[in-house]
Amino acid sequence: MSDDRKPPKEVITINEVSEILGPPRRSIWDAMRKKPDFPKAFKVGRSWFFVRAEVIAYREKLQAEFAAKHKLQTAERNAAQIMRSVSRSKKPDK
Repeated sequence: MSDDRKPPKEVITINEVSEILGPPRRSIWDAMRKKPDFPKAFKVGRSWFFVRAEVIAYREKLQAEFAAKHKLQTAERNAAQIMRSVSRSKKPDK
């Protein structure tokens, strides 16, 4: 009989998810309920587990979104500063 099963995935607890993502456990529970794109947890007995790779991918997604937003805000701020400096330099002579 051949073994066609996939290799086991590394699973982690909610405490480890909290360490990887940063927020406290309570926030992890809230995210599980409220954010549809949050990594899915599964229950074994009385404990909840997550697939480590899914949590890491979620963290990378959040970091990319933050970086893109920050980059856009920085670009907008720089453009506003340039516009202010241009308008100051073009004041009419008296």
